Amino acid sequence: MEVDVYELRSAERNEASADVKEFKKTVERFRTELVKITAKNGDNEANRAALLGNRANGRDYSLEYENGRDQHSHLLDGSDALHSAGYRLQESHRLAVEAEAVGSNILNDLRSQREQIVHSRNRVSANNVYMLPIFAGKQPVINIWIFMSLVSDRCLILILALEMQSTWLTQC
Repeated sequence: MEVDVYELRSAERNEASADVKEFKKTVERFRTELVKITAKNGDNEANRAALLGNRANGRDYSLEYENGRDQHSHLLDGSDALHSAGYRLQESHRLAVEAEAVGSNILNDLRSQREQIVHSRNRVSANNVYMLPIFAGKQPVINIWIFMSLVSDRCLILILALEMQSTWLTQC
């Protein structure tokens, strides 16, 4: 702050230097009060332990140590908790790997089923192009029967595709 005071104009510098002197006196007064308080209170570690009660992670272990539990058993408890957390983490990882494998298999099955449906649809479409001109001069009943079977086949393909899609969505 003193360096900043020298950069000010002379009128402002006088006011600022007076303020700096006052702040220094206040800081020195607080330092002496702090020294007096710490000297009067004595051992800070003992005061801290009395205030906090040797807490760690929100638990007060001072009573447990006084009742016969030593630090070794406390460390063993911590080690057991760490091992159980590691086991749970390994189980979670194993389940994630299994779920990924199942999902991959489902996607492969859906891909092969989609290829079969596309191949069947292409075959039906190709047969429709070749069959309709053959029966063009025949009886109208045959044409209607073929047309209805084609429509029903396409409806079945559509229903199968929708069912596969809904099955895939429920599994994901």
